[in-house]
Amino acid sequence: MDDNKTVFSYLGQILATFGNIVIIFMVFTFALGKVAHGYSSFFVFEDKAISIATLGQLLAVSVLLKCFEWAFLTAKFIKKMAMALRYVLFFATAFATIVVFSICFKWFPLDLAEAWIGFGVSFIICTGLSILFSTLRTRVEDRKMEQALRRFKAEEEEIG
Repeated sequence: MDDNKTVFSYLGQILATFGNIVIIFMVFTFALGKVAHGYSSFFVFEDKAISIATLGQLLAVSVLLKCFEWAFLTAKFIKKMAMALRYVLFFATAFATIVVFSICFKWFPLDLAEAWIGFGVSFIICTGLSILFSTLRTRVEDRKMEQALRRFKAEEEEIG
C-alpha cells in the first residue's frame, strides 16, 4: 500500500503531525505561558502567541519525525527487524531529536529539573497515546481486510 504514496501524501502527513504538535503547544502556551515566560523560548509572548521561530522549529521536528517514521516503521529501509525494536528505535530517535532541539533552541533551561521532568512525562504520555491510536487504527484496518477476504472467499465459492 505504501507504494501508492506521493510527495503530497508525505506532505499531508508532515502537516498533520505539525498540526497536532502545534495544538499541543497551544494548550501548553495557554496553560503555562505566563508562568514559564523567561524560562523557555516557547513562551516569549507569554500566553498570547507562539513565535514564528518556534513554529519553524516545530515544523522541522515534524519533518524529522516523518523521516524517522519512514526509516524505522516502513519496510523500505529496514527489512529484517522486529517491529517492537523498530518502535523502540523510532521513539528513542524522536526523544533524542527533541532533546537536541530543546538544548539548541533553549526550549528548556538545562539546569531546571522540573522542566525536563515535565518534558519526560509529556513525551511518555504522547508516546503512549500514539501507540494506542496506532494499535486501534491497525485493528480497524485488520478487520476491514478480514471482511474483504471473507467477501472474496464467499464470491469464490459462489463462482466455483
